[in-house]
Amino acid sequence: MSFKKIIFFIFLSANIFSQEFLRQIDINGFTQINDENSSILVPNISNGVKLSDEHSYFHYYEKIPIVHSDFEVTLANMKFENLKTIDVDQKIPEDLEYDLFSLNEKKQNYVGVKIYPYIREGSQTLILKSFSVVVKPKQINSKSKKTYFVPNSVLADGQWYKIAVEQDGIYTINNDFLNNLGLNSYEIDPKNIRIFGGQVGMLPEKNDILRTDDLQELSLFFIGDNDSYFEENEEILFYGQSPHTWQYNDNTNVFNHTQNRYSDQSYYFIKIDNINHKTTQNSGLSLEEIISIPSTEINNVYSFKERLFYEKDLYNLVSTGQQWFGEYFGSLNQLSIQLDAGGSNLNDSIYFRARVAARSSIVSKFEFKLMPNLNSFCEISIPPEISDDYYYEVTEEEFFLPNINLNNWGGNIIVNYQNNGNPSALSWLDFIEINFNKNLQYFNDNQLVFRSFAENEFDLDIFYLPNETNLVFDVTDPFNMTKIQIFDSNDNNNLIFGMNLQVLSEFIAIKDNSYLEPMFIEQISNQNLHSLSPADLIIVAHNDFISQANRLADFHQNINNIDVVIVSVDQVYNEFSGGSQDPVAIRDFVRMLYNKASNEEELPKNLLLFGDASFDYKNITDNNTNFVPTYQSYRSDNIKISYCSDDFFGMLDENEGDGASLIYDLMDIGVGRITVQTSNEAEQIVDKIINYSSLNSRGDWKNKICFISDDVDDNWEINLLIHADALATKVDTNHLWINVDKIYTDAYPQLSTAGGERYPEAQQDIIELIEEGALIVNYIGHGGEVGWASERILELTDINEFENFNQLPVFVTATCEFSRYDDPNRVSAGEQLLLNPNGGAISLFSTSRTVNESSAYYIVDALYNYILNTDQNLTMGEIMRLAKNDPSLGITVNKRKFAFLGDPALKISYPKYNVKNEQILIIDNDKDKGLQSDTINALSKVKVIGKTTFENSDKKIPLNGILNVTVYGKEKTQNTLNNNGLLETPFSYISQKDIIYKGKVNVINGEFEYNFIVPKDIPMDYGKGKLSYYVNDIEMGDGAGNFENFYVGGINSNAKLDNLGPEIQLFINDTTFVSGGYTDDSPNLLALLYDNSGINTVGTGIGHDLVAILDGLTNNPYILNDNYESDLNTYQSGRVSFEFSNIEEGPHTLNLKAWDVYNNSSSKQISFIVAKSEEIIIKHLLNYPNPFSNFTRFSFEHNRPNEIIDVLIQVFSVSGKLVKTLSSEIINSGYRDDSIVWDGFDQYGDKLGKGVYIYKVILKSKNDGSNVEKFEKLVILQ
Repeated sequence: MSFKKIIFFIFLSANIFSQEFLRQIDINGFTQINDENSSILVPNISNGVKLSDEHSYFHYYEKIPIVHSDFEVTLANMKFENLKTIDVDQKIPEDLEYDLFSLNEKKQNYVGVKIYPYIREGSQTLILKSFSVVVKPKQINSKSKKTYFVPNSVLADGQWYKIAVEQDGIYTINNDFLNNLGLNSYEIDPKNIRIFGGQVGMLPEKNDILRTDDLQELSLFFIGDNDSYFEENEEILFYGQSPHTWQYNDNTNVFNHTQNRYSDQSYYFIKIDNINHKTTQNSGLSLEEIISIPSTEINNVYSFKERLFYEKDLYNLVSTGQQWFGEYFGSLNQLSIQLDAGGSNLNDSIYFRARVAARSSIVSKFEFKLMPNLNSFCEISIPPEISDDYYYEVTEEEFFLPNINLNNWGGNIIVNYQNNGNPSALSWLDFIEINFNKNLQYFNDNQLVFRSFAENEFDLDIFYLPNETNLVFDVTDPFNMTKIQIFDSNDNNNLIFGMNLQVLSEFIAIKDNSYLEPMFIEQISNQNLHSLSPADLIIVAHNDFISQANRLADFHQNINNIDVVIVSVDQVYNEFSGGSQDPVAIRDFVRMLYNKASNEEELPKNLLLFGDASFDYKNITDNNTNFVPTYQSYRSDNIKISYCSDDFFGMLDENEGDGASLIYDLMDIGVGRITVQTSNEAEQIVDKIINYSSLNSRGDWKNKICFISDDVDDNWEINLLIHADALATKVDTNHLWINVDKIYTDAYPQLSTAGGERYPEAQQDIIELIEEGALIVNYIGHGGEVGWASERILELTDINEFENFNQLPVFVTATCEFSRYDDPNRVSAGEQLLLNPNGGAISLFSTSRTVNESSAYYIVDALYNYILNTDQNLTMGEIMRLAKNDPSLGITVNKRKFAFLGDPALKISYPKYNVKNEQILIIDNDKDKGLQSDTINALSKVKVIGKTTFENSDKKIPLNGILNVTVYGKEKTQNTLNNNGLLETPFSYISQKDIIYKGKVNVINGEFEYNFIVPKDIPMDYGKGKLSYYVNDIEMGDGAGNFENFYVGGINSNAKLDNLGPEIQLFINDTTFVSGGYTDDSPNLLALLYDNSGINTVGTGIGHDLVAILDGLTNNPYILNDNYESDLNTYQSGRVSFEFSNIEEGPHTLNLKAWDVYNNSSSKQISFIVAKSEEIIIKHLLNYPNPFSNFTRFSFEHNRPNEIIDVLIQVFSVSGKLVKTLSSEIINSGYRDDSIVWDGFDQYGDKLGKGVYIYKVILKSKNDGSNVEKFEKLVILQ
C-alpha cells in the first residue's frame, strides 16, 4: 500500500520554517445512520463528517491554518489499529483515500485535510489512529498572483454612448450614425471621437487568470480629410468582436468555440472628447522588403483554416444550469443547417465536433451529412437513459476526417436523428463545429476574416488576396488594430501583403468599402466604481430598485452605523466586463473592494444582490426574472447535482472562483439576495426590514424557536424526527433563554382526504405559530416550491395570508427547492414568505435545489453553531458564511444549494440585555415577606424578585419598561403517533409547553417583582420548571432571560380556601359592544376576567381549559389557554383576545367558560349578528339620555372597524327646520361609537325649547365613499 501523496501549492508570501501538525482520530461512540434500505451503526470519529452517499462511514476533515507561502504538504507518521466493531458489508478500500488541498478564507491560508480513515487489510479492517500533516516551504519564491485593478475608470468623465456588435468584423461610425445618437456631427472633430472596449467573451471564472480591467481604448482608422468637421463622406473604422470566442488547441491543432452563455452581443463605448483618438498604425512588410527575400524563404499563403460553428440557445431541458440546447427532434427528424457560404473549398481533411442530447430507452443516434444524397460522414450513438436522476444523456464527439472533397460543398450540414423505432424518444442538437482549409476568397460576404499560423522555417509569409480588396487589417491584438500595406502581385491577378509572423495571427480583408454598422444601445452617465473604497455592505441592484437600495442604505448607515456602497448591475458590467452581462463581473467588482482592504477590519462583510434571478441569462423564456444574475453550475442533465448559488460571489481570494472548485472554496463575504421583481415589492421588503429593527417588532415572541418535522413515510425518514429533535436539544442545551417549541407532524392525528393524507391540526398550529411570531422557525422534511410535506402542512395560500408584520421569524428550512429563486415561471414558497408585504419572514436560510437529508441536516447543524451566538454580534450574512465554511461540513455540493434570502447586513433581532432571577419566595396566607424556596407547589402563592443586567455580568442595568413573564411547568415526555406504522416504536421527545402563569409587570430602575398562585392542576410529581422573561425599555432596548433552578410539584396543604369562580365580562371587538350587536365575519372575542386567586390556564386538568363554544357546538370547542394574558402588575385579572374567521352571516351566540387556579368555574354568554354587506350600515341608533335636559350622547353601530368615517348629525324641528348640525371624524377598533355629545343648543348658541325633535345621522366611508343615513327622535326637557 502507498500512503504518501505530495502536492504543491503557491500562495502569496514565503516562510522558511516547516510546520508539522500531529493529529489523532478517536472513536466516541456510535451513530445510527438510516437510509432507504438499511440502518447501520457508524463510529463517531474526531472531526467526523458525512461527505458522500458512497461511504456510509464518516470522513475525517480539518481546515488547518498555515503560515507558509510556497510549500509542499505530505501526510506522514500514519499509525493504524484493528477496528473490530464494523459492518462487514460496508465497502472498505484497500488503500487509504485522502486529499490535501489549499484553502483561503479572508486572506488567511489553510490546508484542507480529507481522509477516509478505513482500509481493508486481508480479513481485517483498520482505522487510521494518528498521523502528521507536514507543511514544508519551498525555496524558490513564486511571483504573486494578486490581481491589480486600475484606480479610476475611464468612464469617470466625458460624454459616453454605448453600442453593440454581434460578429467579428470592421465597423463604421459615420455621419448618419452620429446624428442618430442625437449629436450634430458637424460640430464634432472626428479626431476627438474615441472608442473603448473591454473583455470580449465570458470572463474567466478563476480569480487569478488575467483579464481586461476597465475599458481600454481601441485604435481607429479614419477615412476623411484633416479638418475639424465630421463630413458626410467620412468614416471611423474599428474592430468589433463577436461575444462567442474561439480557442486554439495546441495538442489537436484545431479551433474550438465557446458560446457566450450570458450575452449574444459585445459592447463598445464611444467617447466624445477633446483628446485625439488612438490611430491605427501601419504594419506589414514594404514591397522592397518582400522583393528582397529569396523565394526559398517565402511561404506563399493562398488558403486559411476556416472555423465555423452552429449553436442556438432554445431549450434548457430541466430549467437549471448553464447548458442550453437548440433544435428539438420530435416530429422533426432532419435538419438542414447553412453553415458556410460554400464555393472554392479544398479537397482536404476536416475536423468535426458535435454535441447532442437524447432520452430514449434504447440506443439511438445522430447522423451528419454534407449533402442530402451522400452517406453520413460521422455518426454519434447515444446510449439509453432511463435514470430518474438524469433527464437525458449528453454526448459529445469529435472526428478527424481525411481527404474530404469540399469542392462542390454548398455549405450545408444535414442532421438526422434515428430513434430506432422508439416513438417516445426525445432528442436535441446542442452544436456543431467544423475546421477546414478554405481559399482566401470572398464569397457572400464583403469582409473576409482569416488567420494564419507562424511558420518558423520561413522568414516571410506572403498572402494572396482577390484584386477587389480595399483594406486589410491585422486584428491579432483587438485593442491595437493595424492597417496592413497591400500591393499588386506580379501576375496582377491578386493583391499581396507580407508578414513575418511570430504568433497565430488574425486578419480581416474588406472589399467594396463594405463595413458593418454597430447598434446604438444608450447614452450612459459618468461612473467610477474603480475609485470606491471598501465598505461593510455592498449592494448590487437592478436599476429599477436603486431608489429602494438607497433607502435601505440610509437605514443601515443611520441605525447600524455601517458603510454602504450601492451600484447598479449595468455599472458593474460597464467597468468589469466590457458592458456585457457576466456574473464574474459582479464578483470582480466585489473582489476589487476586497483587495483594497489593508486590514481585516476594512474587509467588506456582506454583499446584497437586490433583485430576482433566473436560470435564463438571455431572456429566452417569457416573463423572465433575470434582474441580478446568479451563478448556475454547468451541468443541466442531472437535477440532483445541478444548482444555482450566490456563494460564487463570495469566493474572493486569488486561487478561488472556478466553478469546478466551488465545493472546496471558502466564502470571504456574506451574500444575500432580495428576490424582488417590481419596485413595489422592493419598497415593501425594505419596509419590513426597517420595521423589524423598530419598536413595533419588540415582543416576547423573540424568546421562541420552533422546530417542525415532517412525518415518517419511509423507513429512513425516522432521520427527520431524530435530526429535528437533535437540533432542538442543541438549542435548548446551549441557549437557555430560548423557549423551544416542537411541532412534529407525526404527533398529530393524520386524516385521509380526497387529496391525500393531511394533518389539519399541525397545519393550524404552524399557522398560529407564525402569526404569533417566533425568532426562528426551523423545518426539516420533504418540500418543494409550493410548500412543505406531501401532506401540505404549509401551503402558498397560508403563506400569502400571513399578517405577522410585527413578528417576523427567520426561517431555516432543510428541504428541497423551497426557496428556489431562479425559476421565472414560479415564485417559490420561500420567496413568497419573504415578499409577503403583510408578514411571512424577515429572511430565510433555505434551499434552492434538491438536497439529500443528511447533508441538509449537517448544514443546518453548522448554522446553529453561529445563529444564536449573540455575543459575536454577527449579521445574517456572516452567519451563513461561517456556517458554510464550518469544517464540520467538509466538501459537499449540497452547501451550495443553500441560499440566504434577505438582507445579509441585518442582524437577528436578539434581545440586547439579560433578565436575571434573584429570589423565589413562598408567601403564607397572612404574610407578605415570604420564605425563599427552590420548590413551588400547587396553590402556593409565589413572589419572584429579579433585575436586568448586561450580557453575562451581574451588574444591574437600570431598564424601565414592561416585563413579560411566562412560568412553565416541568418537562414531559411525549410520543408521536406512528401514523404510517413504519416506526418500531413511537418516537419519544421532551417538551415544556405547560404554562403555569403568564403576565406583565413593571420594571423600575432595573428591578422587578411579581406574584402568582400556582394552579391546582399542575402534575403532582416533581420536576424542574422554567421562568422565561422578556423586557422592553422603549429608550434603551429589550432584554431576555430565564431561570430553571427550581422545582414544580406537590400541593400546598395550607392554602387558603376559595369557592368562587372567575368574574367574566364578554365583548365583541371592543368594550363598547352591546350583546346582540353587529360585526363582520371575523369577530374578535374580548373577555375581561377577574378572580381573587387568578385564572387557570395550565390546561392539564381534564375539562379545566379556558374554552369558548360557538352556537352551542360543544363538539368543536375553542381552547383559549394560550390566549389569556394577565393585566399589568397583577395575577388576579386579565383578558382573552381571540379572532374568529369566516363566521356565517346571521345571529350567533358565544359562551365562555373559565376556571380559577382552585378549579372553580364560571360561564358567560354573548350574542352577535354577522353582517357581510359591503355597503356601510347603521344599526342600533339611539341617543341617551332621552329625554334630556343638559346633554345627550349619540350611539350607533356600523360595520367598518378600523376605518375612517365621516359622521354628520342634523337635528330638525317637527316642522322640518334645520336647527343644529354636528360633524365628526371617527375611527373605531370595534363596531360601536358613542363619541358624539350634544348640549341641546342650536346653531346660534341658544338653548332649544322643550319638545320633540327629529335627527338624521349620515355616515360616509373615506375608503370607498359609500354612505348611509338613518332618522330617529329625541326629546328635550325644560
